[in-house]
Amino acid sequence: MSASTKEAFTYLPDDGLRAAYEVARDLDMPLLLTGEPGTGKTEFARWIAREQESVLKILHHRRNNHQNLLYSGRTRQHSGYL
Repeated sequence: MSASTKEAFTYLPDDGLRAAYEVARDLDMPLLLTGEPGTGKTEFARWIAREQESVLKILHHRRNNHQNLLYSGRTRQHSGYL
């Protein structure tokens, strides 16, 4: 691994996040993270991917509020995201 690659892996979660990850992993349950932008959610996901030696795929979805509330047809089925 190059020095620049090693520097990119300097994030270490605090004990609480690490414990939450371990419980979710041991119970084979999902772990939902919420928070304001810039609080480390993506870095935590990258850390989990490294711990599991897996690939992290980040999908970006542009959502507009008016698109989130679209309904279609007479059945009023939701066709967007909330």
